[in-house]
Amino acid sequence: MGSRGYPGAATPKPSGMTDSPAALRDDAPKAQAVRLKAERPMAAVYSIFLPVEGSPIRATVLPGAALVGIWREADDGERVLQIDYEANAHGSKASARFAQRCMHAAGRLTADYPTSSRILLSSDRVASELIEVGVYDEGERLVFLEGLHERAAVAAWLDRQDIASDELHAR
Repeated sequence: MGSRGYPGAATPKPSGMTDSPAALRDDAPKAQAVRLKAERPMAAVYSIFLPVEGSPIRATVLPGAALVGIWREADDGERVLQIDYEANAHGSKASARFAQRCMHAAGRLTADYPTSSRILLSSDRVASELIEVGVYDEGERLVFLEGLHERAAVAAWLDRQDIASDELHAR
């Protein structure tokens, strides 16, 4: 069992660098290109987050977006949470289900290519901005939610009463 109780779940050990320490500042432009590297867990399992009501992230990200993240370490030793997200703003059938949006966001995170759908948060801001609700297993293409409270929170984020099981599988 992994660190969160899911098969294959692991907390990656951060290590890496950035081209610009200024890119990690909270006030840095969102679209600024930032290159971070981290050791990947053996099984590609990423944390899933929801934005806290009233937080700046909640105002930035479209409702229903999938936010997946991994902890990284910058040149200055600061731990940052890199969040890549997919909102399916254009209504693509390939991103209709929540798990499919997790898959696309995790793909960007894995490839670490430049995107405007990325948020970097210093460790002191995470608790006030995000709630961790589960994990996305890239190998299985499945979303695992922590419990009933988290399942209800994700359903509300998706503007639904409940979440159908097919919503949690990216086929």
